[in-house]
Order: sequence, then C-alpha cells, then structure tokens
Amino acid sequence: MAAMRGYKVYAASAALASIDLVPDLLNATAGVDWTPLLPEGWGVRAAGWLAVARLVAPIVKARLRKPPADPMGGPR
Repeated sequence: MAAMRGYKVYAASAALASIDLVPDLLNATAGVDWTPLLPEGWGVRAAGWLAVARLVAPIVKARLRKPPADPMGGPR
C-alpha cells in the first residue's frame, strides 16, 4: 500500500498538469482545417465546439486555481 502512494501522487500531478495544458492545446488547434479530416458536415461542428472550448477553458482553469471561499464569510 505504501508503494502505491507514490503512484497516486504522480497520477494526481499528471492530471493537474493536463488540465493546465488544455487551453494551450486549444489555442494551437485554432488554425486547423478540420474539413478534410472529418466526415461531411462535421468539420464546422468540430470547429465550433473547439472555439467554444477555447473561450471556456481559461475560465475553468482560473476557477480551479482559486482557493475556496471562507465559510464564515470573512478574514479571521
């Protein structure tokens, strides 16, 4: 069980790093033409969803990094 603890920490840090990487990957795919890669009519849909994801990803990333609010409502 003690040996698994190191793997859990590694997996958690890899998951957090991948969440941090998502906005950069979405920005890198902004200029990709998806039309020849996908079936008929799906290129525009994929590009639309990626555009929305590019807008939402930095907001989600910022909210994940923000510490939780104090339940008592103020500084102690």
